[in-house]
Amino acid sequence: MTESDFSAVHVPLLQEVVLDQLRERLIDGTFPPGAHLNISEIAEALGVSIVPVREAIKILQSEGRLIRDRNRSYKVRQLTRDELVQMNQLSSYLEIELIRAGVPNLTDEDVEQMRAMNETVAQLAGDRREILDAHRELHFICYRAADKSVFLHYLQRLWDHYEHYRLLFFDSESPIESDASVQHQEWVEACARRDVEAAVEIHERHRANSFVYLSGIADELGERAASNS
Repeated sequence: MTESDFSAVHVPLLQEVVLDQLRERLIDGTFPPGAHLNISEIAEALGVSIVPVREAIKILQSEGRLIRDRNRSYKVRQLTRDELVQMNQLSSYLEIELIRAGVPNLTDEDVEQMRAMNETVAQLAGDRREILDAHRELHFICYRAADKSVFLHYLQRLWDHYEHYRLLFFDSESPIESDASVQHQEWVEACARRDVEAAVEIHERHRANSFVYLSGIADELGERAASNS
């Protein structure tokens, strides 16, 4: 093996490893919305110093997943209904623009990948991270095809803000979850036909149904936090 071969090998920085571990814990519910994070305890549990933990937490804060409270400690961001309404409205605007521009640009390979991602999501079994990643990729294949980098950047940030709430959605056994699976399938097939208007209509119907459930989660968590304060 030559020196150039060694230089091509990517060795994850400790901070990246810690960051990935913390993201896993946000997604799997170890750190639910409103939970406080103790840097020293996390470092001890992961067998690392507090430095990479602190740096990873700062990244999660910049993504909007964590906030720093008045006591200068970090906790998982707990969204209010009003915050979810604002995020939903802004996401809707960005996604409609990206769908309109992205659907005509989709390749047959893109569509097949969307179908594969939808199959993973529809199974709702196995690793939660895999399901969430597949759900995100299902949507973002179309969004990336729009080739609108600024829109895409801000939409990614919005999704980061409430990705940990989506886990609760996928854990649900309510009828709305079954509806979402059907709507995903309808959306993918509209994209496959390159039917822009149908893709927008199905997507917005899916968004409206999902928002009803997500806002209900926000209300429930808010009430629980108020009763514990």
